Amino acid sequence: MEKMKKNKNLSPEQAKVLEEEQQLLLLVKQGLLMLAAEDKERNISNLHLDNIIELRDSLTDTLPEDVPAVMAQMERMVLLHSQQDSHNAALGFNQDVPYFAHIRLRENKRERDLLIGNQNCFSTHLPCPIVDWKNAPISQIFYRYHEGDEYVEDIGESELEGELITRRMLLIENGILMRINWPGGVLEDLSTEPTKHNKWHLVSHKTPQLETGQDKTLDELQPPDKYTSSNGKTTDLNFSGYRVDKHLRQITALVDPEQFEVITHSEYGIVLIQGGAGSGKTTVALHRLAYLMSKKPQYFKPKTVLPIVFGPALANYMSRVLPALGVHGARPRTYHKWLSGLRIRMLPELPVQYAENTPMDVIELKRHPLWLKYYREEIQNRTTKFRELFEDKLAKVEGLEILLKAWDAMSDTALIPRLQNLAGWSKGEETIQGVPQLSSARMEKQLQNALEQEFPELMESPHLLTTQIWNDCL
Repeated sequence: MEKMKKNKNLSPEQAKVLEEEQQLLLLVKQGLLMLAAEDKERNISNLHLDNIIELRDSLTDTLPEDVPAVMAQMERMVLLHSQQDSHNAALGFNQDVPYFAHIRLRENKRERDLLIGNQNCFSTHLPCPIVDWKNAPISQIFYRYHEGDEYVEDIGESELEGELITRRMLLIENGILMRINWPGGVLEDLSTEPTKHNKWHLVSHKTPQLETGQDKTLDELQPPDKYTSSNGKTTDLNFSGYRVDKHLRQITALVDPEQFEVITHSEYGIVLIQGGAGSGKTTVALHRLAYLMSKKPQYFKPKTVLPIVFGPALANYMSRVLPALGVHGARPRTYHKWLSGLRIRMLPELPVQYAENTPMDVIELKRHPLWLKYYREEIQNRTTKFRELFEDKLAKVEGLEILLKAWDAMSDTALIPRLQNLAGWSKGEETIQGVPQLSSARMEKQLQNALEQEFPELMESPHLLTTQIWNDCL
């Protein structure tokens, strides 16, 4: 088996963690290649299959520097026949990024390892199972607990109880381990040459988190440390820790327990996510979409799912991220393009092209004094409708006659102040000349409900009624 070269930059504990994860990734890659070869056995001659097995077994005695070449040869032998069957499941597995997290559980004095990724793979060729975070209930242990925590979870019809003894987040790119996040900090390979990957350093003592709330961002966006090598060269580590790149790479591992609960919320109803810039709203929304489409593919189909955003940059960003989360066929749209397309379909008689700015002829028309006449008529109609509303909604409530008397007594008052005064009078906060105070608590409550249903913004944003009436006139 491949032995990791001695790394003087790491402590014995850090070197042990690094070696363990490197060996585990090597075994996973070997297992996936063997699984691909096994699935292709009906199309591959026995000689080819024996050659692949022989190469796999030779890795035990292969020098570390020769392992990549042997692995590449195994890949070529398998992929040579992959075009014969485009539906091969193993070859469809993302071998460049097979998983993003590693946990070890202790249950009844027995330990077992699990890898968490975007796909399930339970082959006996693997050192341990790879579970899909969207479909495997056991993956919730990774999101809900910290290393060293005892857990109790209902998995299906049974209760699972034990201890989470290892919890690590991993960044794997092109099948190469690049970063390890664990309670001891963040280990990262700072190699600059593509063919050499052995400059591992502890770049942070703080485990990354995707924060929530106003003015919170990733912990890695703090001022970077500097690393000085033995030759005196200083390297800026501002790319270390967890990078927020354009493809949301491996950010699934950073979802915290609260965000995980939102992502895996019941399939029914509306979920409102609020937060400041950089608080993870987009991350949660994208993962929830991936979760729903995975859990109920017969309902959440690509043709029936429409992610809508306001800016084209975010739409383009989402179109790149969603496939990495297993969402294919859902096309993010900007609100402007979606609404324009909807307008064309619903009102095909309207012009397809239109001006962003209001034409001068329309501006002059809106300024014509004739509109004031229509505006006064509309206000009078609204005033009459409010009186009819009271007569209809409050007909069975004691005190209707005195309420209508109060309304009629303010006939010289403008509509919005008239409504506000009526509401204040019903609460005993205002007086109306010639009208006694309202003594019916039920009438007060029913009046407030009627006004709330007709115009919810009456007390907080009364000016909106003016805009609404004016728009109706136009």
